[in-house]
Amino acid sequence: MSYDADKLYQLLPAIYRIRDAERGEVLKEFLSVLAEQADVVEDDIARLYDNWFIETCDEWVVPYIGNLLGVRNLHPISEKAAFSQRARVANTLSYRRRKGTATMLEQLAHDTTGWDARVVEFFKLLGTTQHINHIRLDNHRSPDIRNSEKLELLDTPFDTVAHTADVRHIENRRGRHNIPNIGIYLWRLQAYPVREAPAFSHGNGRFSFSQLGNDIRLFHHPQTEQNITHLAEEVNVPTPIRRRVFFTSKELYYGRDKSLYISAEDTDITPDKIVPCDLSDWEHMPPDGKVAVDPVLGRIAFSAGVSPSDVRVYYNYGFISEVGGGFYDRRTDAWQTGENFKQYDIAKSLEINTIEDAIDLWEADKRPNAVFCIRDSQVYGEKDDEEMNIKLEFIIPAGITLEIKAANEERPVLHLTETLTIKGETATKDQPGGQMIIDGLLIAGKSIEVLDGDLGHLQIRHSTLVPGVDLKAEDSMPEFEGQESLIVKEGNLHLDVTINRSIAGSLSLKGTNLLSIRDSIIDGLNGSAIQGHSVIIEESTIFGSVSVRSIKLGSNSIFKGKVDAERKQEGCMRFCYFPKDSKVPRQYYCQPDTAIQKAIKKEFDAALVKNPGMTPLEQKQLEEKLRKKIEKEIQVWLKPFFTDLRYGRPAYSQLHFQCPEEIRTGADDEAEMGVFHHLQQPQREANLRASLEEYLRVGLEAGIFYVT
Repeated sequence: MSYDADKLYQLLPAIYRIRDAERGEVLKEFLSVLAEQADVVEDDIARLYDNWFIETCDEWVVPYIGNLLGVRNLHPISEKAAFSQRARVANTLSYRRRKGTATMLEQLAHDTTGWDARVVEFFKLLGTTQHINHIRLDNHRSPDIRNSEKLELLDTPFDTVAHTADVRHIENRRGRHNIPNIGIYLWRLQAYPVREAPAFSHGNGRFSFSQLGNDIRLFHHPQTEQNITHLAEEVNVPTPIRRRVFFTSKELYYGRDKSLYISAEDTDITPDKIVPCDLSDWEHMPPDGKVAVDPVLGRIAFSAGVSPSDVRVYYNYGFISEVGGGFYDRRTDAWQTGENFKQYDIAKSLEINTIEDAIDLWEADKRPNAVFCIRDSQVYGEKDDEEMNIKLEFIIPAGITLEIKAANEERPVLHLTETLTIKGETATKDQPGGQMIIDGLLIAGKSIEVLDGDLGHLQIRHSTLVPGVDLKAEDSMPEFEGQESLIVKEGNLHLDVTINRSIAGSLSLKGTNLLSIRDSIIDGLNGSAIQGHSVIIEESTIFGSVSVRSIKLGSNSIFKGKVDAERKQEGCMRFCYFPKDSKVPRQYYCQPDTAIQKAIKKEFDAALVKNPGMTPLEQKQLEEKLRKKIEKEIQVWLKPFFTDLRYGRPAYSQLHFQCPEEIRTGADDEAEMGVFHHLQQPQREANLRASLEEYLRVGLEAGIFYVT
């Protein structure tokens, strides 16, 4: 039942209700509070039954059910992590029934880490002298050099070529092919779908899948395996699409509900018209009536003389996590607009089909609290015609909140031809500065600029302000390396800027009160990344130098460039990496300083044991000598290594697995430092290794290999 305040009030005797009405209905107000708390208790009681079952229980109950089943040695996973141990616990009995089999180990790896996996029994790939009673026809000592498909998959998880024995241990990823070896391959990159987005036109019938015109690697949308006895194949994992496999198995990849699809001028392009090929130099001309597609570069070419309009694409791109503007579920972080907000729906197919029209209507309605919700993934903000550039200007009244956001699982592109400007009108004691929210957008072409005024708060969530403002179509490099993505004029002394789960270029925010960055990438392209007043930076990766007045808090973050804070006596840096020559406030377990101190202490203590009679002066001289030596040595290797540093590529900002442990497990919860701290990747790997101890057959060794 639901405890309604009016119903509870009616249960009281009439005399009490009459007296309460005479005294201003104080008792009725008390019962309304009582009813709210009764609903909370009732909901909690209703959850008790659901918490008996792993499928319906709350997340905090999962470890307790696992404990009842004897699931041991699992590292706790943060509530912010993008996956759960629910499947791992739910399938425990199934694992034990199929203990030691390759398919069981594959499912265990997937359920424990949340990543797609493939298990390879390396002893089956050994080139051996075969017994005549046990002939393996597929196991040839010399590979068929005419079989290009097998050769292209050499040394991949799908390799079928026989190898000579490798006696090195597999646990440290050095050896692979040996009698006791099992390989567990994991795909850390995920495939995110793009649906019905406009292709970028280069002219003359040449198009790119990316809306920015840059080259983009197309990924396969993984197909769910139908039974537990099936080892994962290439179509079951989020892997980049190869040209050859697209050519030989086009029906598995091309289709509206598959990995990629193209339509033009309201005409579906059927699979028989697609010609997979290499478009590296744009010179290839497909036959008449055909369309050439390059899945490695994300390029499309129509036949000679054909230049269709309104080319729409469906494809999947690869990335590490839900950071920046993208096609993913953002409902858990959705801004609660409440009931006093007016919503303006924008889409190319609706009456309001441009952001300029929405601004005009909002101003005609006297600028109330409002949400501009873009319902599709089209490109906005470009020239409406060849003669006029459109400039977006947002003037926010005091006390008003304006949010411009993408609908859930959509990613509209604002490709600006003029700077997008935001200005807050004068605030008063009763009406604080207005608020602007940008959520789920990809903004390119020009910068965002906050003009002098009284804007109170600027929030950027799940959005991308392209580093370098835009990408060059010819080589996918940044268009303007020194151009800031966000500029705040010095007249906004009370402005707070919040950047959450976003990617942005250089920030020039000298006029702000406070800049807060969380779970984000700020890419200064080896120049200045942040210029500001006071900053709070948590679980983020900063490429470029940081020059601010004070750092109130730096936590679990990577600063690739020099950090310079004027006020070193204010704030704290904890569990961060930054260059040794940085000027920062007091430190707590930061790198490389912590590693240097530990190394100095270790060698100093060892020296004291060998020579206990050293005088205090000799000890001080020894310590200085060790410090100079160790600082120089450690700074050479203790630095973050990334898989890729260029925006637009799948592994952008991902820590390489050969990155030093002090950084890969250097956060306060022993997860990695930086923007992908929330993925809890070290915990995933540690949980998998702990599980293998129970489920691996006696005498076998397992190695974990990251494919992406």
